[in-house]
Amino acid sequence: MRKLLVVLTVLLVLGGLVVYHFASAGVTITLRQDQIQPKVESKFPVQRDIGPGARLTLENPQVQLKEGSDRISIAMNAKLEHGPLSVPGSVTVSGSLSYDPAQKAFFLRDASLDAISPAPLEKVRPILSSVLSEKLESTPLQGVDDDAVANKLVNAALVSVTVKDGAVRATFGAKSSSR
Repeated sequence: MRKLLVVLTVLLVLGGLVVYHFASAGVTITLRQDQIQPKVESKFPVQRDIGPGARLTLENPQVQLKEGSDRISIAMNAKLEHGPLSVPGSVTVSGSLSYDPAQKAFFLRDASLDAISPAPLEKVRPILSSVLSEKLESTPLQGVDDDAVANKLVNAALVSVTVKDGAVRATFGAKSSSR
């Protein structure tokens, strides 16, 4: 009887460890470029009057996933018009991926302008930065439709983001408790 009790106790402890391991194991969600692209495109073109007779247009965004990066880049056409003068160019912005459990969606955060061309567009950098942050940071890049996965992510923290094999891999793990 005593041996049976010891064996049952050991099995119970091992079973608990297995359940704990799988309950705390990370969840990885993959976002492909072809999933992100339509969400970004839906927010463009953007036209903004930036002064008397001056207009800024941003259009044709292209999501770029760079292998090994932890950021998502978006290149697009830019055009600055002032009266009859028109300066076409391009800008590239990148941002980090974040997850909002309340909205069950991924968002781009911490947007930064990585490239502006040609030089005259540099004069409107603050406006470009503001417009791009406003548009991109409010756009859900991908929702989590599976309620079971979404519920698991409520109690998880985004621990790593990396681009691998042409897709963004977002890995979640247990939230660390602060004391």
